[in-house]
Formats: sequence, C-alpha cells, structure tokens
Amino acid sequence: MVFQGSTYLGLLKGSQAVSRQLPPAIREEIRVILRDVNYNVPRNDGCASLRRELGDSIGQSPEHILVFGSSSDPFRDLALSMRGAKVLMPWGCGGAAEVFASLGFDVISVPLTYDGKFSFPIESFLDEWSSARPDVVYLDIPNDPTGLSLSKDDLIMLSLFCGNSLWLIDQRYAEFSIQDELDLKYLFDRWQGKKGLGIIRSLSFAWGLGAMDISYMVWDHRGGEAVKFPSSNKIESPRGEILTHLVRRCYGWMESRTYSCRYIRDEFAKGCSKIPGIEVYQGDGPFLLLGFNDQVWSQVADLFTQRDWTIPIEVPNINSPFVQVFATSEEALSSLLKDILLVTGDHHVETEEGVKAAIA
Repeated sequence: MVFQGSTYLGLLKGSQAVSRQLPPAIREEIRVILRDVNYNVPRNDGCASLRRELGDSIGQSPEHILVFGSSSDPFRDLALSMRGAKVLMPWGCGGAAEVFASLGFDVISVPLTYDGKFSFPIESFLDEWSSARPDVVYLDIPNDPTGLSLSKDDLIMLSLFCGNSLWLIDQRYAEFSIQDELDLKYLFDRWQGKKGLGIIRSLSFAWGLGAMDISYMVWDHRGGEAVKFPSSNKIESPRGEILTHLVRRCYGWMESRTYSCRYIRDEFAKGCSKIPGIEVYQGDGPFLLLGFNDQVWSQVADLFTQRDWTIPIEVPNINSPFVQVFATSEEALSSLLKDILLVTGDHHVETEEGVKAAIA
C-alpha cells in the first residue's frame, strides 16, 4: 500500500525542510527513511518508541511522557476538562495568554517588574494566587520574550504555596538556556502540589523541527487524574518513525545547534549594546529584547518591520518601543547590525571588517 495522503505530503515537506539543517550523514539517513516510509501502512502504537527515546534523552519514564502533534494541543485538551477555569501567569508568555483566553479561560496576568532589567515578582505572584485561587498556574521558563528564568529553588518555593492549582511549566526554550537545564527529577521529587504538574517541551525549536510543530509534555498526574489529554500520543507512523529516528540520532547535534544560537545572539547583543539609544535585555533563550529611545527608533523602525524574525513587543507600563530578535543565523544578524549602524550614522561598517570592529 502506498501512503500518499495529505499527512504524508505534509510530513515529506516538513522533513525535507528540517533535513537541510542536519549534518550530511544524518540527512542521508532521513532521505532513506523518507523513501522507504512511503510504502508503510500508517499505524498508531501510542507513540511508544518515540516516548521511549524522549524518555531516555531527558531521564524520564515513557509513561510520564505525552506527545502532541501540535504545540496548541495541550491547551485545547485542557479546555475540555477545565473550560472557564482561572489561569494565573506572568506577563509576556509568548501568546499563551491569547491562547488561553480564546479557549474560554479566565486569564489573570501578573506584570514582570522592570527597573532597568526584568525580574519575576514572586511576592506579587503569590499574593495574586492567594486572592484568586486559580485552577491553573502557567509559567514559561525561560520567559518569552524577556528570556527571564527562575531557579529550581524559586519553583519549589512557589509550589509550596500553589499546591491546589494544576501547574504547567512551558520549557520550549529550555535547551537554549545558559544556566543548568532544569532538573526534572529534582522538581518532580520535591513537588508538593495536590493536582497535576505538566512540563511542556518542544521539538520545534531546539531540535530544529519547526516545520513539524511537535511538542511533548512530562506529566505527573498524581491527584490530577480528572484532567485528560485525548489528543496525546496519536501521532501515526510513518511520522512517528521519523521523529523517533531524529530524537535518537540528533541529540548531540541539537546541543551544538543551541550553542551556536547562543553565540550568534551574544555577538549581536555585543554590537547593539555599543549603539547609543539602544538597550539590550538578554536572558536565556534563542532571542534577546532590544529597547530604543524615540530618536533611534525613528531611524531604525523600518529595519525591524522587514524581517519575520524580529517582533515588536509592547511592555506593560513602559512607553519605550521594544523588539524581540531571534538568533536565526550569523548572516542575518550581521546584516541587521550593519543596517542599524549605517542608519544611526556609523558609516565605517560598510565592510565586513567594519562590522567586526563594531562588535569587538
């Protein structure tokens, strides 16, 4: 039986886009799988092999891993069990507030504090939790768009006070963190919550599988049995076979890729920090946040509207313009930095040597 449905065609397109980023040897393996997989009959095995590979890579039992075919599926599933529930989150959760609101949740947002840098207001967050008693607490670590992270001790302290809420910790950018990766076993072993704890991760970012939009969740359902995720573990072969192979073969490559993104981001930040009128806010994650005074923004605004990896951000209670910049490639960020320097009056950067001198 030849598998030629829309699922396969989408898989083929996504896999080809992904494979262009991979080392040649792995790219050839993927090409062979794509050739052979066309003759496989799709089947649903509960993503057993994929969950096993993911479990091995992050040190968790496969029975605690739920795989989703879309990054929005966990939220849609949660809405089936908890529609209209209260969700407490910090500001700036990468569109999560809009997603929760669109699904009928009552969203309560606690602004991050800002005094020249962003910080997480733990006391204000706990005060809001005490008064609102939310059904769900959502945190993204690192935070999108600020890159702000929390320590393991901070999370444990929060969990002691928020034990009656279901917790979702979104770690889509965890592999890009310059800090030690959050120890999942440490957190689960010390978790005091009476409802479920879900830690969401993504294959779309660190693993370079953006074309496939795959996420997974480590789910501790102690006390949270009433919450169901019916869309989980439904990825059929051959899509599941390719994902399993990528996870098995690409872990080392993924680490080098995330290191490369951090290096590119840091070099770009170094250059921007030397331009008067631009403030660089850099935390964890494959992105940084740029703030501008009005004069510089009037000069550079058009540069950021021409690129789909630079995103204007509105910061609550702050009138200054901000832009989130993703570390897409060295060439892209070098070109952007050169353009910024040129329009702000530094004409010594018309050559590659000039750009390097500006960064040095």
